[in-house]
Amino acid sequence: MSFNEIPTIPEEITTQEDIVMLKFASNHLQTLPRSIFSLVGLKSIDFSSNRLVSIPEEIGQCVSLVEVNFTDNQLTELPAQMSNLEHIELIGLSENKFDHVPPCLSSYPLLKK
Repeated sequence: MSFNEIPTIPEEITTQEDIVMLKFASNHLQTLPRSIFSLVGLKSIDFSSNRLVSIPEEIGQCVSLVEVNFTDNQLTELPAQMSNLEHIELIGLSENKFDHVPPCLSSYPLLKK
């Protein structure tokens, strides 16, 4: 669903429990519904190039995540619950509005450099 003009993610997507990847890059998302993080089998999410100002703390429930991309948004911080994501190998956070390195970034032993 990338490169559209989608302003919101439909709640109905959470009924698809076997989803392992969500890609909503280059849309008009300003918020993410907390319910999408009930999809605990997610391995990859890409919300790059949107207008996100925050990430719901429920992201910490998706402990299977390996790849996360929030590049090119309006983020100033990350939820502490992201430190629960112990399997993260790739994380995209460039082109945001951070004024410090988010503390949870030190929690990812598998992060590729």
